[in-house]
Amino acid sequence: MTAPVLVPTQPGIAATAETPACEFINVGKQFGAVKVLRDVSLEVKRAEKLALIGPSGSGKSTLLRTLMTQTIDAGEIKVNGETLSHGSWPSEQQRSDGQAARARRRRIGMVFQQFNLFPHMTAAENVAVSPRKVLGLPRKEAAERAQKYLAMVGMDAKSNELPSRLSGGQQQRVAIARSLAMEPEVMLFDEVTSALDPELVGEVLGVLRKLGEESNLTMLLVTHQMEFARSFAHRVAFLWQGQIHEVAEAKSIFDNPSQDRTRQFLHAVLEAR
Repeated sequence: MTAPVLVPTQPGIAATAETPACEFINVGKQFGAVKVLRDVSLEVKRAEKLALIGPSGSGKSTLLRTLMTQTIDAGEIKVNGETLSHGSWPSEQQRSDGQAARARRRRIGMVFQQFNLFPHMTAAENVAVSPRKVLGLPRKEAAERAQKYLAMVGMDAKSNELPSRLSGGQQQRVAIARSLAMEPEVMLFDEVTSALDPELVGEVLGVLRKLGEESNLTMLLVTHQMEFARSFAHRVAFLWQGQIHEVAEAKSIFDNPSQDRTRQFLHAVLEAR
């Protein structure tokens, strides 16, 4: 991982070095009568590593997904200063294959809890398919890119293996390489170790740590791995019932949280370990 992983801002986007990588401005989202996100505002700096923590059902994963395909009901989301989604837009416009959708695919990558690899494709083919189909890269160039990013996650020796012959940790590393192969500016990680056996968690967290140290990607991750969040993230945001209750530097929020809810959550989680 010798070169930073960052795609330059696309032409026509008036962004500066001070422009946040992404912004959530009074974002709201509900499913039926349930308000999952309520008036969420958050700025994420370029190259920042930000961890989202909180109890299950607090809106962490939904917040990540609003940067991808999840529509919003209120507020605005910006990437590099450009509006990506707006609560006043109809759902069809938010989901369309127009400018906003293309921007999502080009600038934002996401790795999910489940690996979602194509079972009939090798590791290399899984990584190469999106650069070919979405970016239009020639087959040879896409294959070379796949090998590059498989090497980054330590999976180049397994490039010709089918997912069924890989461990859960290895499959998740291939999934990370697949997202990196789109060369995004922002990477989202949604509980990427939750489906793994305990002995495999470390290898995936090691890949994330190396990626954070050796690239200038902006990284947002939802995690219940508190020790990792503390040592990896620049800042940590604590969500409770669809709202951000506290955002602070990682050391500060773990050593001296300012909100009672944050303190109670961390005490319960850390005491249980």
